[in-house]
Amino acid sequence: MKLAIELMTGVGAEDVHTVKRIAEAALRQQHEVAIFLMGDGVYHFHRLKDLAHKGVRVTMCTQNAYERKVDPGDDALSGSQYDWAHIVHDADRVIVFG
Repeated sequence: MKLAIELMTGVGAEDVHTVKRIAEAALRQQHEVAIFLMGDGVYHFHRLKDLAHKGVRVTMCTQNAYERKVDPGDDALSGSQYDWAHIVHDADRVIVFG
């Protein structure tokens, strides 16, 4: 199964913990996971980058990261709404936190 997760909430929300736990559980069951960070969700990248090293495709909205001065370095893929559309199209299930 391919799971797509979009995270848009900021640092005051607890959603990042839920996203991380869902992604880890899906990985344990050998599912493919893609996370797209958009809006204030880009602030959570550094809390989720360890998932990228475990095989989760973590993509950050380039425009939102630029506006918020978040530099993902080499650990995240930079993307746009076009990329999110492709992630959703390829996914079997989609979860949005925002």
